[in-house]
Amino acid sequence: MDLKKYLPIENFTLTTNLTFEEINKRLENCIEEKKKTIFSFSSRDSVKPYKGFIKNNSFVITRVINYRNSFLPIISGEIIYTNENPTIKIKMGLPKFIKFFVAFWLGIVGIACLFTLLIGVLSINNILKHGFSPFALIPFGLFVFGFSLIYFCFKYESKISKTFLIDLLKGKIA
Repeated sequence: MDLKKYLPIENFTLTTNLTFEEINKRLENCIEEKKKTIFSFSSRDSVKPYKGFIKNNSFVITRVINYRNSFLPIISGEIIYTNENPTIKIKMGLPKFIKFFVAFWLGIVGIACLFTLLIGVLSINNILKHGFSPFALIPFGLFVFGFSLIYFCFKYESKISKTFLIDLLKGKIA
């Protein structure tokens, strides 16, 4: 069982017949340089679909969207040239602050789930005598809700970006 497919991480490699110049030109045409602002009050202040930078044989980009999604992937790519076709190694992940917040949130709620299980096991006789309280399921519901929110919001955006990059670079997944 591969647990990576359930995490907000996506790694894949593309092979393409394009030259280095063609790859760079295509990337430059769809990536706007990221501005150094902390807060943005405009819903969409870019005409290009991605923001980020290209440096040497690598790039770091995020998709420009007109809605809020804290789980928008940060996409980093490295172009590797071999004797055959160029390959582009692409990694998608969450921003560092969001990773920290997710780990904190799911960690606290996970501990609450374990504590609830421990209390339930230790007081099984009391539960059988007086009945089960549905309030004991709240930590589990919070954990499932939090994990599902992160997973589906990330995977939705990563699928869009993956399809875009495959089409843009005329690539095939290796």
